[in-house]
Amino acid sequence: MTSIGYAAFALCSSLINVILSNNVKTISRATFSYCYSLTDVVMPDSVTIIEDSAFDHCSSLTNMVIPNSVTNIGGMAFSWCRSLTSITMSNNITSIGESAFIYCDLLTNVFIPKSVTTIGERAFTSCNLLTIYCEALSKPAGWHTSWNSSNRPVIWGYTG
Repeated sequence: MTSIGYAAFALCSSLINVILSNNVKTISRATFSYCYSLTDVVMPDSVTIIEDSAFDHCSSLTNMVIPNSVTNIGGMAFSWCRSLTSITMSNNITSIGESAFIYCDLLTNVFIPKSVTTIGERAFTSCNLLTIYCEALSKPAGWHTSWNSSNRPVIWGYTG
């Protein structure tokens, strides 16, 4: 299996934990969308793409570790994950889609590595507790002008 099909587990209200197998490369569009009870997802290093709305409205998801193999996070991939408090991204991520983390109300900090060359519009809108730590010294040209439309604090040149 190289990808999990479109909306394969969408609306699975009783799904709590997911451990993906080592041969999954793509988490397709809306795969876990509206899985309200999902709290924990373990992704292997084989995953390279998290497509649009993959975890949209997973309101019980609290923590997400994006493996080093992932290069692209699709639009609205983690939108409305209202319990998400932390997300760890690797230095291989190059693209974060439009509204990827919109309405992640409890997200307090995120580190964006300098490998990220593209961030879509409203990627972090309504993340009202968020501080953004960017490895880049200033906003890269490929980041949408309103990538941080909620004007959350940004620490540029952050090296940890």
